[in-house]
Amino acid sequence: MDDYSRGRIQSRVLRDSDSLLLRLFIEKDKSVILKLWNRRGIRSVIRSFTNSDPASRECNTLQALSNLGIATPKLLGRMKIRYDKIPYNYCVFTEDLGSTTTATKVLNKYISNKNEVAINDLEYKIISLTEILFSNGIVDPDNILANMLIDHNGKFWRIDFELAQKAKFSNSLVGLRGKMIGRLIASYTWAVQPELWRVQQFSSKLANTLILSENVKTKALKVFNEHVNKQYDEIGIDSRTSLPW
Repeated sequence: MDDYSRGRIQSRVLRDSDSLLLRLFIEKDKSVILKLWNRRGIRSVIRSFTNSDPASRECNTLQALSNLGIATPKLLGRMKIRYDKIPYNYCVFTEDLGSTTTATKVLNKYISNKNEVAINDLEYKIISLTEILFSNGIVDPDNILANMLIDHNGKFWRIDFELAQKAKFSNSLVGLRGKMIGRLIASYTWAVQPELWRVQQFSSKLANTLILSENVKTKALKVFNEHVNKQYDEIGIDSRTSLPW
């Protein structure tokens, strides 16, 4: 960390929002991904003790999904930072996947090329991934197309698990799953614009495969409408459409 703070290690910022995502060039032609969070206060202390801080969630879910056969970046390490010159206190190191493209862009490209076989294959991978999460009690509102990547070999990856958690109470599962499904469908909707008729087909396949309860569907519809309405209000893109329930 001292080498990084002094600029001895070259880096490139990949994302700087709620968390900082960096590509660190540790040797010639060799790099790793470093994800950092700044979480302070009493809530951060409690989450650290209960292993529910973002770094713990990221690591625990990476390991769990890797054990389930889902392609995720290899976990290389984690640490709690106690260094005044770096304004972050949690970090995780993972494998660098190299050049990848989000499922959002790939799906949009397939639609532009009218490649229905490729569209169906990608939708199958998205739904299968979500089914594995559901069947293992993992809920993740960030299970969206922007966090699903395709590399240059066509391999399907899932990244970014800081919000993922193992649901501990059945009464909270409906709300968490509904939010997860609503956000996933919203992210799909943005990818298939303007062919919004595809949303009904994808949503039906998703609901039938996961055997969604009516309560989960109701919550998912509410979350979906919130997201597409917000998009329309803020940037004027109209992705509003109905779901098949």
